[in-house]
Amino acid sequence: MKIILPSKFALTLLMFCLSQQTKAQGDASNLLKGGVSDANILLNGYFNPVLKSFGSSLNNGWYNTARPHGTLGFDITVCANLAIAPTADLTFPLSGLTILKPQANATVGPSVFGSNNEGAAPIFDINLPNPSWKLFDSLNPGGTNPFSKDTTLAGFRMPAGMGINIFGSPSANIALGIYKNTEIIIRYVPKIKQESFEVGLWGFGIKHDIKQWIPVIKAQKIWDIAGFFGYTQFNSILGLDELQPDAPYGSTSPNGNIVNNNTKPTSTQQISIHSTAWNAQLLVSAKLLFFTPYAGFGYQRATTDLTVEGQYPFTTFIMPGEADFDPNIPTKKRVNLTEKDPVKITGTISGFRATFGARINLAILTLHADYTFAAYNMLTAGVGINFQSLVPFKP
Repeated sequence: MKIILPSKFALTLLMFCLSQQTKAQGDASNLLKGGVSDANILLNGYFNPVLKSFGSSLNNGWYNTARPHGTLGFDITVCANLAIAPTADLTFPLSGLTILKPQANATVGPSVFGSNNEGAAPIFDINLPNPSWKLFDSLNPGGTNPFSKDTTLAGFRMPAGMGINIFGSPSANIALGIYKNTEIIIRYVPKIKQESFEVGLWGFGIKHDIKQWIPVIKAQKIWDIAGFFGYTQFNSILGLDELQPDAPYGSTSPNGNIVNNNTKPTSTQQISIHSTAWNAQLLVSAKLLFFTPYAGFGYQRATTDLTVEGQYPFTTFIMPGEADFDPNIPTKKRVNLTEKDPVKITGTISGFRATFGARINLAILTLHADYTFAAYNMLTAGVGINFQSLVPFKP
């Protein structure tokens, strides 16, 4: 159970700015009231770096030597993987917004890894087209329009970042040596449900000694060379408290100023996360008594999708008819529902990677640490129990 708790923490972090937990944090209702399109822009910009970090972390912690286990040799290893977001991903541009208007002409906002100064986070006005302006203009073409073209429905401050650009996740592997100096590696967390939270993970890897097929160097005892491939899939769901509209469904305010549809959301409001990650590498290591330096060079790709599932209420202004037009009566509003699953965020990271690290062998106990240079650099440290082989290893 301890293995999956960091994954639950990651989801809680992702939800931090989608719920009304602190007065300084933005809330999902305001974002959706500004329109689904604008909500996607802001949520993508804010959360995309942490999705990339999470996907990157799934590609680490697979190995700590190039030498595969001998037949029936095995190890159980637990690692902590820390992804480091680049400076460019600490902020994102506030471009493409249609309903939301940043105050003070702000042009960038903090990502989840950005500044934690709440007062410096931009404030948005939710500006909707004023139907009174449009109606007056159609009835009095060329006349002086007393109404503003846009009406500010509400305002909210965007959530600040964490103030740190590091994101961590754990990994736990079981590796087993099989035929022809080949090792298979398994990652698995069965689907676990706890209240409104659900998580599951599985993955597999394979490491094969390729030195044995090279006549010139196969008899060499110190160095090991292997090919490696690993794949991981992660799925999780986090239920949300139902988001309420500005006024009760199916009711009218005493002054008749708010009109609501009777239709309430029928689908569950929740967050789902699906992540897949794979990497292929050439591994090299040296066996020096109890010390094993190692390196890996290859290519990786990881994609993480976060979907806000369900339907959510948002407010629009009602266009008055000509007979109903009265400048002295406030513009009416209506609570509508978004389309199903209105927000989807995708974080994809890919490219070449290079890992350098070392392992210390203390009888059957191993300690290792490595650093990976990639689009998101990674730091990994782990501990394991290792039985190199029950049948002697033959290079």
